[in-house]
Amino acid sequence: MSNAPADRYRLPFASVPWEALAPGWRVKRFVHEGRVARLVELTDALAPTPCIKGHVGYVVSGRLTIELEGRTLVLEAGDGLAIPDGEAAQHVPRVAAGESALLFLVEDE
Repeated sequence: MSNAPADRYRLPFASVPWEALAPGWRVKRFVHEGRVARLVELTDALAPTPCIKGHVGYVVSGRLTIELEGRTLVLEAGDGLAIPDGEAAQHVPRVAAGESALLFLVEDE
């Protein structure tokens, strides 16, 4: 059993600055033991290009749509998501004008 303080397991998102990814996109990123935990905020956003990276996460607030496999998936606060890596699961997230969404995602580093 480790004598490490419990704070070793805390992800201090409050102290991590927001980084702009693209217009309408910003992220807080925390790397821990080979995993990346991200808070992603989308505002009036459309992804600049389709994404082929896998994501597992939770919609903390707001609403977004994801174009995936020729369909539109609508996600709202309280919904989870699990999108695999690869071209077959290529996806485009969108947030409607005047709206925003906050996601918590966990990914491999």
